[in-house]
Amino acid sequence: MLLRLLLLLYPASFRAEYGAEIARVFAARRREISNPFAILALWLETIADTVTTAIPAHWDILRQDVAYTIRCLRRAPGFTITALLVAALGIGATTAAFTLTDHVLLRPLPFPEADRLVKIWDDHARKGYPRLEPSPANYRD
Repeated sequence: MLLRLLLLLYPASFRAEYGAEIARVFAARRREISNPFAILALWLETIADTVTTAIPAHWDILRQDVAYTIRCLRRAPGFTITALLVAALGIGATTAAFTLTDHVLLRPLPFPEADRLVKIWDDHARKGYPRLEPSPANYRD
């Protein structure tokens, strides 16, 4: 069970190709050991080996993917420019929307005792306008 979890640290392609062999070798080594300290040492060695080999395996796949992406983007410069512009516009619009939301909705108002702010309405009945802001004279009154 723990070995299966350790194998999840490897990329899926690596696990598909070498996972069964790693599990077979580990099972064979485990059957040869009966001493609890030797079992612990085997597990520690397996964990260390998995961690030290999984990272380079991921790095190699990432390197290959980036190289392939660069080659494909060089073949189609028009598509590359369009994709970069669309991504830049999307990132810019999203940044602007979140900045506006942060300043308008999330941050507190820049007034002392902002919870005491009120809005004054003039409720005198006017045809078609149930509530209006008061004129300065009415406000003073």
